[in-house]
Amino acid sequence: MDISPGDLGASYELFVAAELIQKGFDVFRNLSPNGPSDLVVYKDDILLRVQVKGRAKGFVPRYPKTFDVLAIHHGGVTTYAVPRAIEHLFSGCKTKRRCGALTDDNGQCACAVYKANLCILHHLASERRKAA
Repeated sequence: MDISPGDLGASYELFVAAELIQKGFDVFRNLSPNGPSDLVVYKDDILLRVQVKGRAKGFVPRYPKTFDVLAIHHGGVTTYAVPRAIEHLFSGCKTKRRCGALTDDNGQCACAVYKANLCILHHLASERRKAA
């Protein structure tokens, strides 16, 4: 049985929502498939917008200003790319820091850190600039 990409994405959102509820978050789901983020979560008086992806091969969000946390659900495991200031909210979850690079529209890249506080794409770009 083939599962449509939309149904598969919705299932990832439900997996992540269930995990965050177990970690003590209040979770609210976006009813629109075209919204700026998939989930809104609340914990310890902090409200966060969460974007859920099924995998992140080369994924660089175009509009990282529309969410605060990137949740990548792949192979039954969810990894969260979170800003350093809110890492404590995700204790017990598999986390990676978000890249410190700024995107073209001056938003922060939402990819997980690879080396030296940069994602793999920004790290390679930095290495190319150094070599030039």
